[in-house]
This record gives sequence, C-alpha cells and structure tokens, in this order.
Amino acid sequence: MARNVTVLRPEMPAPEPGRALAFDPADQCAPLGNRLLARLSPAAFKQLRSQLQPTWLLGGELVEIGSGNTGALFPVQAIVSVQTVLADGCAVEFAGIGREGYLGTATGAGSLKCARRCLVHAGGLAYRMPTEAMHAAIAKQGEFAALLSDFDTALLGQAAILCGCYRRHSLEQQLARWLLLTLERLPGNEIVVTQEMIANLLGVRREGVTEAAGRLQRAGIIEYRRGHVFVLQRDALEERACECAAAIRAEIGRIYN
Repeated sequence: MARNVTVLRPEMPAPEPGRALAFDPADQCAPLGNRLLARLSPAAFKQLRSQLQPTWLLGGELVEIGSGNTGALFPVQAIVSVQTVLADGCAVEFAGIGREGYLGTATGAGSLKCARRCLVHAGGLAYRMPTEAMHAAIAKQGEFAALLSDFDTALLGQAAILCGCYRRHSLEQQLARWLLLTLERLPGNEIVVTQEMIANLLGVRREGVTEAAGRLQRAGIIEYRRGHVFVLQRDALEERACECAAAIRAEIGRIYN
C-alpha cells in the first residue's frame, strides 16, 4: 500500500485537495519552474498556458497518466516514481521524474503502459494538461512535440541504465545514487522518505536499506531520523554512488545542452 510521504515545508502549505493554484509569474511555482516548459519559446508557451491546470500532488498518491482527462503531468515541486509492476504486485522504479521532465507519452502509453505505475513519492505542485489539449498541441506544435520526444528518449535511456544498476551494483551504491538524484530535484539537503519506501522503490528488502543507510550514517555522509534523510556530505555521497548517477544526469542533460 502506498504511504503518504511528502516533502511539504511549513512555509509552503498544501492547498485543499483538488483546489486549483493561481498562476503567479513572480512565484517559484510558476509554470516555468518545469524545465521542459521553460525550454519552449515564448510564442509556443503562450499557446499552451491556458491548457495547463495547476494541481497539488500528494505524497503516496497513485496518478493515472494517458487515460481519462489527464494527458500529461509537468512536475514543478513534485517527484513521481515510474515503476514496473510484476504479476505478484511487487514493483521497482525504472525512472524518477521531477521538474526536469513530464509524464505523458512514453510513461502512459505504448509499450510501457502495460507494466507501469506512477507513484508520487514527493508531494508538491505540478501542471496537468488534458488529453485532448495534449494531442492537439503535439499535432500543431512541432517544437513542443520534439521536446517531449527528446524527454521520452531520455526516459528510456534512464530505464536502460537502471536495468544494469539493479543487476550489477551494490545496494549501498544504488541507495547513494537514488538519494543524489532525488536531492537534485529538491531544495535544501532534506529528503522526506521512509526506509520502507526506498526499499519498495529499489525492489529490495527493508533490512538491506537499513544496513546500507546505517553505513552511510556512520561515515557521516547522511543523517537519518524518523523518516527524514539529511545529506551532510554530498561529495562523499557522490563517491559512494555508482556511475549510474552521472549516466542518468547525462541522459537528461542532452535535452538542455
């Protein structure tokens, strides 16, 4: 069962579920807080803006992408774990998506649709685009369609990297990699997450995560208390991580370079 795990701060309270958030260009939660939307030309973004619906995603929420009225989600503060689900209900993360991307085409349709689940593991602001508006924008705007296609390619690259990571790298390396990439999508040095959730995302036993996190904590690299992970030495955490952290950054970075 999904747990209600969020990264909300006291100074950034969540609105009531379902309540729309107003656009505010001076606010850090403006649509351009999403890096994909920020890559659009002003003219292209102007055509899309009226179709973007501000929404607050709650930690532990399962989101449906590519069906119903949700054609796509563009996270700003939220982080969504895209997971492969096995027949026995077990799942493992093959991509994490935050403000650097979107959930829509590859994450909700085609070959990945039959085996994916999208779980919000960090609550926060995102923008929804209705299915019909998404299809129309892709058909009419070559710039928008190309940008989404580039991210879909990067997402598949991330999934391929993680296939090797889960097979060949130690749990401590995987944990360090996951913490690093999650932290880069958040402000500050804090990640609000339980060891059980990390174990579920990595597809391992909780005891293994406890042991790996304990080694990092004894080394003074992280501090863990009551569902909060504080990264104290990011450089040292980078050294403990496998090369997959840099490889995934490179996949995403090709879109923005």
